[in-house]
Amino acid sequence: MSRPNLIIEIQTNGRGKGLAAAQDIPPNNTLMQVHNPYILLPDTASLSKICSWCFFPLFSAFPHPQTQSVATLQKCSACKIPRYCSSKCQRADWKAIHSKECKYLKKLPDVPPTPVRALMRALLDCQLDKKWNSLWTNLEGHEKERITRSQLGQEDCWQDVMLQAKAAMAFTGTEDFGLEMGIAILCRISCNAFRATLPDATPIGICFDPKISLVNHSCVPNAHVVSEGRTMSLHSLKKITTGEELFISYVDAEQPCILRRDQLWKTYFFWCECPSCKNELENESLTRQNKISMSSTSICLQISSI
Repeated sequence: MSRPNLIIEIQTNGRGKGLAAAQDIPPNNTLMQVHNPYILLPDTASLSKICSWCFFPLFSAFPHPQTQSVATLQKCSACKIPRYCSSKCQRADWKAIHSKECKYLKKLPDVPPTPVRALMRALLDCQLDKKWNSLWTNLEGHEKERITRSQLGQEDCWQDVMLQAKAAMAFTGTEDFGLEMGIAILCRISCNAFRATLPDATPIGICFDPKISLVNHSCVPNAHVVSEGRTMSLHSLKKITTGEELFISYVDAEQPCILRRDQLWKTYFFWCECPSCKNELENESLTRQNKISMSSTSICLQISSI
């Protein structure tokens, strides 16, 4: 988890909980490592391309770091959904979670969408009721905002969430938990999960762990998250002083401000007010005012010449 004495949990003004530096931190320092995150699974498009346990690309021509041989494809013989690079990985996945989900997955005619599979794993966790408070209540799912958007006809996300939650609970026979709980968990996964990627940043799945999800957003981040196999790491990008809040960018910070803010609003339900967005918005406003002023001056000159 977090490196001793490096970071602390804080209550922010307007952003809920967050993480901050407990001491001065130099650039390129590892602040936190999460091994075997609570949920880590390949997205549907990557199921046939990566090992569902170690996330090693099965199409790679390079030797596997552990076996030193080129990875080959092994399907689960029962449900035919996950693939593995070795019997060792298959056994590890079976012991950790797949033994719980396999009997449900093999009954389905198609591979469920990634959000449904993620919720199925959460629901099948044998300690779900014990972990509910510590895992989920500190995170935001924005259920009310989703309902409002749906009522205003802005998008159908709430209907999608309800259908996915119902499906996951029906597939796993966990309807007794109540649809409200399934929706709450799914919304929190949606808002707080990270993209699992290959070293070249190709997205291959989703990764969720409540501790690292406490890091808030800024378009001028001082940290970033790296996924490598079954490990997620938080690293400093620059010097961070004692008490300074840690920020990562939830979106591509190189995009124009208007695109970043639109994506953040649609996905994470907030308008970014970071220094970068404020500066870009102010510059855009000044540019617009100058154009209006120049246009007005041109009109006045044209009228005066009549």
